[in-house]
Amino acid sequence: MIDEDGMRFLTAARKVAEPLACYFVDRTETLKADLLRAGMSTEKALQLYRALKQSGYIRPTGAWEFDSFEITPFGFRELLIQQYGSGGYRNRLSEVHRVYREFLLKGGGAIEKLAVTLNMSLLSVQEILYADAPTKRR
Repeated sequence: MIDEDGMRFLTAARKVAEPLACYFVDRTETLKADLLRAGMSTEKALQLYRALKQSGYIRPTGAWEFDSFEITPFGFRELLIQQYGSGGYRNRLSEVHRVYREFLLKGGGAIEKLAVTLNMSLLSVQEILYADAPTKRR
């Protein structure tokens, strides 16, 4: 389980990544500035980065430490559980999978149609499917 500071870090990283509709964070200067405005020192942010990396919540993608990273499905799952609550996340996940199976049996199509059927934003459907992707924790 992620502590409060770790969750603040991941939430800020998600906000930086969200306009890109992916979970890759390459604007770490923006992230650092956001965390600094929220009262978190650069040293604390770097400690959290290392702890989250060690725990498998994020995966470095850049050549330098804290250069760029991606929020892993494992880390994103924790964000969604924090956002919706454990039961709420499980209910959303179950509904997405149920409708997704029906959707595929009827011939599939664009994922936008799935989002409309679920009455959810496309980004929300993508986030839930990403968070549920099979992955190794580390």
